[in-house]
Amino acid sequence: MARRDLLAWQNAGTEPTRRDIQGWVDFMPAFLRGARVGQQYVYFDGVLIPVEANRITLKGIHSSHDLAVVPQVEAVRDSIIVRDLLSNPRYWDETALRKH
Repeated sequence: MARRDLLAWQNAGTEPTRRDIQGWVDFMPAFLRGARVGQQYVYFDGVLIPVEANRITLKGIHSSHDLAVVPQVEAVRDSIIVRDLLSNPRYWDETALRKH
């Protein structure tokens, strides 16, 4: 699982090192703190969010968000949210914590 996750994050699909994998494993307990067995979550910009959340206001890895819906949950009902938010470079550029 760590290898797949790191491959997706690293540029050009660079094979993760043992140190990369160990760092990922070491991070998981802190990342999952507060998660409850049986609860469903989505991963959004570095944060676990319960699927039943009504509103999202957070600073993620990349951006600051203030959303009335959980995007992945809403996308199941309305695919436009994929185009307009989840895969929209303009949204991510405009909400970026650090401008590139």
